[in-house]
Amino acid sequence: MLMKRFFSIILCLLLIASLAACADEKATESPATDNTKATVIPSTPENTEENSPLFGEYYGNSYNNTLLNIGISFPTDWILTPTKEIAKMNGIDEQEMLKDFETFMKDKELGYILQATDPTGVSKVNLTLENLALSGNSNITGTQYIELFKDSIKETLMDSGAANIILTPTSVQLGGRTYTVLTRSYMVDKMPFYQEQILFPLGNYMGILTLTGDTETILSRTYTLE
Repeated sequence: MLMKRFFSIILCLLLIASLAACADEKATESPATDNTKATVIPSTPENTEENSPLFGEYYGNSYNNTLLNIGISFPTDWILTPTKEIAKMNGIDEQEMLKDFETFMKDKELGYILQATDPTGVSKVNLTLENLALSGNSNITGTQYIELFKDSIKETLMDSGAANIILTPTSVQLGGRTYTVLTRSYMVDKMPFYQEQILFPLGNYMGILTLTGDTETILSRTYTLE
């Protein structure tokens, strides 16, 4: 009888020791942590998948043009004109247009590179390249460009139905550099239009970034590449 009690006490002590050990093990366990990192998928403007950008690349919702060394960050709801439509505007086959720079601009006075609009169609961005070599005006500054072509610019606007045309040269700072800007205000069918054209001299060519509508906001999203 005494032996049974003795073994019962031993079993109880072993059970208590086992439970205590389990409690200590749980207490010393480090709390569960979630090391899973969220995958950030960059947002892109609508129709980006239909675009093979000319002389540049898309990074998220930003377009970086390596030819002119500038970039634009578009709001995610802006609509980009597909490359196929840009090719039609340039009167050239899409694949031929994307081959190389010289092929694209050969014998072309003006080349369309990029076109984008906000959902309302009020604010717009157009990036074009003018072939200065064809007019014998290579290696000119933005200021010289305005002086040489302001009359033809005004005439072109008038031919498109514009009235009350005011052209004003000014400048803008981008990335610590100063660029010449031509502001254009005019009326078409009693509707007012305001544009800022930032000029990027490139030897035989002049890059022209045209901002229409809310130019201040668009300009705040424009930058130069390092």
